Amino acid sequence: MVTLPSDSNKKIIPASTMRAISIVENNFPELAEENLVRDLMYAFQGLDGRYIRYDPQTDSMRVDPSIGVTRPTRDLVARLGEAGWMVRRLRAFAEKNNKTTQGLVLQSLCSSVLQELTDFYRLVAVLEAQLNQGDGASTLSLRRLAVWIQDPLQRLKTLLILVEGVQTQGLRGGAIASYVEKFMQHGDPGVQQIVQGVLACISRPMFLILQRWICEGVLEDPHGEFFIEEIPKVGVDTLWAEGYVLRHEMRPKFISADLANRILLIGKSINFMRRCCKDTDWAHQSMAVAKDVQGLEYGQDAKLDAVVEEASRASNSRVLFLLMDKYRFLSHCQAIKQYLLLGQGDFIQHLMDLIGSDLAKPASSLYRHNLVGVLESAIRGSNAQYDDAEILGRLDVRLADAGSLPAPSSFASASGWDIFSLDYHVDTPLTTIFTPLVMNTYLTLFRYMWGVKRVEYSLAASWRKHMVASHHLGLGGGLKIGGLRGLLHQCNTSRNEMVHFVHNLQYYIMFEVLESSWGELDAAARRASDLDQLIGAHNRFLESLVRRALLTPEFSNLLSSLQRILSLITRFTHVLDNLYSMVVEEVLAKIEEERQQYQRTLEGKWGVETDGGPSASMRKEVGPEVKAQIHQIHQEYRSLLEQFLHALATFKATTVDVNLKFLAFRLDFNEFYQGSGAGRLSASAASSSSSINNNNRPRP
Repeated sequence: MVTLPSDSNKKIIPASTMRAISIVENNFPELAEENLVRDLMYAFQGLDGRYIRYDPQTDSMRVDPSIGVTRPTRDLVARLGEAGWMVRRLRAFAEKNNKTTQGLVLQSLCSSVLQELTDFYRLVAVLEAQLNQGDGASTLSLRRLAVWIQDPLQRLKTLLILVEGVQTQGLRGGAIASYVEKFMQHGDPGVQQIVQGVLACISRPMFLILQRWICEGVLEDPHGEFFIEEIPKVGVDTLWAEGYVLRHEMRPKFISADLANRILLIGKSINFMRRCCKDTDWAHQSMAVAKDVQGLEYGQDAKLDAVVEEASRASNSRVLFLLMDKYRFLSHCQAIKQYLLLGQGDFIQHLMDLIGSDLAKPASSLYRHNLVGVLESAIRGSNAQYDDAEILGRLDVRLADAGSLPAPSSFASASGWDIFSLDYHVDTPLTTIFTPLVMNTYLTLFRYMWGVKRVEYSLAASWRKHMVASHHLGLGGGLKIGGLRGLLHQCNTSRNEMVHFVHNLQYYIMFEVLESSWGELDAAARRASDLDQLIGAHNRFLESLVRRALLTPEFSNLLSSLQRILSLITRFTHVLDNLYSMVVEEVLAKIEEERQQYQRTLEGKWGVETDGGPSASMRKEVGPEVKAQIHQIHQEYRSLLEQFLHALATFKATTVDVNLKFLAFRLDFNEFYQGSGAGRLSASAASSSSSINNNNRPRP
């Protein structure tokens, strides 16, 4: 019974009567709750019912305003109608994106949405069956319905947040998995469970792609959803470096960057073996990996890591076996060191003896096939003939064209020394390591070292000519050329200084640079666990050679000073050659004159038939221009060397390469070149050699 208060008359009215005559807003009679409950069964499915319909203006499921319902009831129905509103949104998302053109991961997300909607429809069917049993009003009320719908409502809400985030940001592929995986950090275990189920569904296509990739090296990703991308139209020579790359935006967050790199490396190794090495044995080894990778799904992090580790170990070891054993990587490195980096001393010396006269000719008169013949003769005449024939067959001659010279216009005036270089041919798969850029770097090193060797060869040839000239002077007896012997002594002293410089520079390059770097390469190559590490070890070896040989931009001033010194030494040897030729010519002329005198004496004539003219022994004197030229070269050499030592002292105080300190010490071990001005070295740089006697001057 409900009591209605009044000012005088009080009437007692039954509750049932009160409910029947109750007046609500808009003065409409109140609708029975059972009708709303039945209408909610349609609203839960996103359908319009008799009393509850979708309102586009408010974007919600609400009771028809013309229906008499109290405000609390109307609010409760609106809250329950949220389930139908979310069903409509989720169903629209699935219908729009559940297409093959949208990608497998997005399809899997739609599948997960449809599965959740199916479960919800099943619950609605159960509720409707309960409503139809007996007196529906007594079995299922709005409040009881709110209790039933609470958990499914939370699931639908979580799912809607996921799909709307994906749709708003336009995510696809692995980016969807990364976005969904963020919700695993939610503090509600119920939400975590929902997200984990979605992740298990959407990651399944990615694990299928992963399985084929690490077992067969096949990237079956028609929609570009995987975190590895295959670059089309890449040749076998650049397959390793450019064929496959990581797409970081597609990498799921549950796969770490390190794990992704290892996965990339596995597939690259398989393709490298198949396409570059033509290896067919890997197919048998991959069967064991295929068994382990089957059944992988989200949440099995330990199993995934173990599978990747095993596949990585197997594929990398096979690649290294092929390169190190079958294709003999270190043997080719050794050959390049011996021939392109001048490590085979007897071969290089014999080659220079044979080819020197040809290289002295103008560059335009040289032909490659002629020089190849000389190269073969140098091989047969040295210990290089005992090297592997397959290695020697790769050695070749390269002649630079006008475009590769520092100044193209200088080709007409260039000599064979300027354009000649040795070359070494490598085939696939070694071209993955010995790329064109790498071989050009080796060519640069060869020309640099060949230039130093040429200077040493010129000095040695000059010394031989000096000895021949001295011998002829002894044969010449009374031959006197004004100032010659003093000049020859000065030339010999200057040459000895230059020999000292060149020999120590060669020692620095060949031993402290080349041999020490080679030891590091050999050790690192044998420790390498994958091809990337092997390539990295070789690149570090090459970078070490270039830097320690002073060929990097940071040593540009030092290198320029060194090149000026070497050019000056070459010019000095040319001047000496002319001087020695003049001496030998004069000696031979005097010998011929004496022979003619003797012959005339035997014939009963006067030995000398001149009328007071100068004899051959006094016919010539070394011209002042020759003396001035030699003296000027000597002074210029001293100045350039002092500048070089000064620059070297500056670098050795800051550089990390301690070998430069020893180079500076050997070049001026007795402080002979320390002077004033630009030639003075810092006191600290020379303190270690102050105890050496200054009389110990450089000798060859």
